[in-house]
Order: sequence, then C-alpha cells, then structure tokens
Amino acid sequence: LKRSVSASLSPNSGGRSCLEPAMSIQGSPSPISPQGSPNAVWHDLSADDEDDLKDRRPLVPVASPLLPRGLLADIAPVALAILIFMQGPTYKPFLTFTSTAPWVWEITAMGYMLKVAHDQRHQVQFYYWAHGVLATALAAFGGGFLAPLIVAHSPVPLMEETFVWMVVVAWYVTHHVPVLSDFLAASVASGPGTILFTVLFAIFKTNQIVGGAELATRAIPAEDLYPHSRYFRNPWAAPFLCGFLSGCGGTLILQKGQGLAGGRWSVRASLFAPVFYVAMTRFGYMTKMDAKIAVCVLRIIGDLLPTPREALVGATTSVVYKLTGVKRACAPVVVALQGGPQKAKGDGPLVEFSIGA
Repeated sequence: LKRSVSASLSPNSGGRSCLEPAMSIQGSPSPISPQGSPNAVWHDLSADDEDDLKDRRPLVPVASPLLPRGLLADIAPVALAILIFMQGPTYKPFLTFTSTAPWVWEITAMGYMLKVAHDQRHQVQFYYWAHGVLATALAAFGGGFLAPLIVAHSPVPLMEETFVWMVVVAWYVTHHVPVLSDFLAASVASGPGTILFTVLFAIFKTNQIVGGAELATRAIPAEDLYPHSRYFRNPWAAPFLCGFLSGCGGTLILQKGQGLAGGRWSVRASLFAPVFYVAMTRFGYMTKMDAKIAVCVLRIIGDLLPTPREALVGATTSVVYKLTGVKRACAPVVVALQGGPQKAKGDGPLVEFSIGA
C-alpha cells in the first residue's frame, strides 16, 4: 500500500488551508480523489484489505452524492409523517418522547438512529464492520454512556437495550442493503425528509440532554459516601456537565476532543440546552415539561434554519468573547509545502511543522 499526502487550498474551504489525502494501491490511482473534496478523510487500509476493497462500493463524495432523488424519495417521509399523525399523539408527549400512542416511540427512536447512520455513512464506509458499528453507536449515544458513568449509574443504552439493536439495524440498512440504502439516503436528503428526520433527531437528542441533566440532579443529593457541597444545596455543575456530555459526548469521542473547537452547532446546542433547562426549572419560570419542549423546539428551529441561527449565535458569542477576553478560535497551523509555509486564517501565533517522508 502506497500513501501520499497532498495539501491544497480548497476553493470550498472558506480560505482555510487543509490537508487532503490521496491514496494509491499498488500504483493504481485511488477512487478517493482529493480534488474538490475538502472533507476528505484517511481510510487506513492494509494489504490484506485489497481484495475486500474490490467488493465495496466506491466512496460517494458528500458534496455530490450519486443517489436517486425521485418522487418516491419525497413521498416516503410524508407517508411516515402521516402515519405518526394518524396514531393521534398530542404535541407534548410527542415532543418530549413520552408518547404512548402506537408506534410513535419506535418511529421516533428509529428515525433518530437512521439519521445518525446516514450522517456517518461517508465516514465509516471503508471501516471494518465492528469499527463501523461502534463508530455509529458512539455518534448516536456516546454521551449516554459517559454521562451516567460520571455519576456512577448504568449507561442509558444498556438500560434501554432497544436502542442498541436499533442502531445496529440502522447501520446495516445504511451500508449493506444496496437498493434500500440509496433510497434511504435520498429520502433523508429530500426536502420532506430533511424536515421529518430533523424533528425526530431533535426530539431524541433533547431527551438525551434533559435525561442526563435530571439524572445528575437526582444522583448527587442521593450520594451518602461523601459530604455534600458546603455552599450549593442543589447541584449545578453536575447537571450542566452531564447534560452537555449527553448531547455531544459521541462527537467528542470520535473527534478526540477536537469537536470543542470551531464553534460546531451540535456542541453549542448541547451546551446551551442544559443551561437553559436547569435555569428555567430551578428558578420556577417553567415546568420541567414545558422547559423540555422549549429546548426541543429551539433545537428544531436551529437545525432547520442554519443561516439565521449562525447570525444570532455569532452575534451573541461575539459579545461574550469581547467581555470575557477568552479565545474564540484555535491557533492557526502552518504546514510546510513545496511553495514554502502558508499561514492559515486566524489571529493566533504562527506554528510550523513539516511532513516527513
């Protein structure tokens, strides 16, 4: 296996200098082309994987998926939404993931798993199957393991084992049922599918965040091995931390903590949600049910309207950064290239390194 790394300034990267991988096997060009693909990632393949690589479908670039987007792909999400509506759930149980109407809970949970598997599709397509399942599961409920363990409780996916098998089915359907996999990808990416699966995703994610915050709120006072806080009768740090990790713990694990940098919306939303929920319920402005619904609705709006969201959040965070003086971005990295070092966009100190042979 021969691998080479080429660096280019992608026109789609907003002026950022980025490393893009090019890979060749036994002298033959790789199906993964660095041209026009700023989101390219490494696929670590050993020599033993060459035969297996021949049997795999080529990686489809995220920017230009070769998937059918016909009428059926638009109709399927609409039909699913009608099915949910026909079960008669009221909006409060539906948005709080507590509905007892037939199949509503199952459709919501499975819709979340399918969206997560679809979002991870291009990242794990060349992974060994066990690695792919684990990565998809971590993206779906990695925080569901971290947050309970912090307060010495059983992980949520092991308490509700249905989630484990749902994510396995979602991963398999997304990657190993060719016709259905492409149809699912087209349905999720369609207009009606984007709305429906975003709503289902926000409902499940809000339940994770609020569940983590409530778990910590109840677990800390119940602890009797250590003395409780001298100044804080009710815990604040634990609900914030557990709610935050419940929302984006999987992202932090998969990206090795780098997801905290760059202002990712998923990380920001996971930080804002427990702060809003705990503050509203502690000071008596909202009931727990209403606060949970508010968090869910705000998440749906933020996911569906990224441009106004970024304008509002950007303006708010700019004020916070100016008042506090904290850094709003990581230090830029400069990579030594053929034409000499190039400074990445940013305000931090210059850092240079070279790529060895």
